[in-house]
Amino acid sequence: MYDPVAFRAPRRGAIVFEAQPSPSGSRRPIEPVEVPHFQRLGETLRRERERVGLSIAECARRACISGPYLSRLERGHRRTRRTTIERIATAFWMADLYGTQRPVILAKLLEAAGIALAPESCFQERVEQRRGRRVRRARYVARIPAGYCPGCARPL
Repeated sequence: MYDPVAFRAPRRGAIVFEAQPSPSGSRRPIEPVEVPHFQRLGETLRRERERVGLSIAECARRACISGPYLSRLERGHRRTRRTTIERIATAFWMADLYGTQRPVILAKLLEAAGIALAPESCFQERVEQRRGRRVRRARYVARIPAGYCPGCARPL
C-alpha cells in the first residue's frame, strides 16, 4: 500500500510526523455494541436540526462540516469527535433564537453519542488553524463586491 507520508520529502524546517497505522487499515470499525449509540445520536441530531428549522446544508455550513458528513451522522453511519459535536451544538444554538442554551444542547448530543465518540485527533490544533484560515478567507471574500477579483480586489 502506498504511504504518502513515507515517500514525501519534508520541507525545510517542517515537523515530520510518523504515520500511525491503525489495526483495521483505516478507521476503527463500528462495533455492534456501539450501533444503538450511533442511531440515538443520529435521531437526536435530526430532531434538534428540524426543531431549530435548519436544512442539512445550512447546518453543515454553520458547523464547518460537509453536508454528506452530517447526513451520514444523522443516519448513524459515521463516528464523530466531541469537537464536531460542539460545533454542531453551536450551530443549533445560534439558529434557536429564543430557546435552549448551548450547554443543554451539547449535553443532550453527548449523552446520545455515549461510547460511540471517536478520540480527538493528534492534529487537532493544525486542523483548527486551517479551519480558522478558511473562515477568515470566506469572510474576506464576502466583503469584496461583485466584479472584483477575490484574490487581489482589483476590477475584473
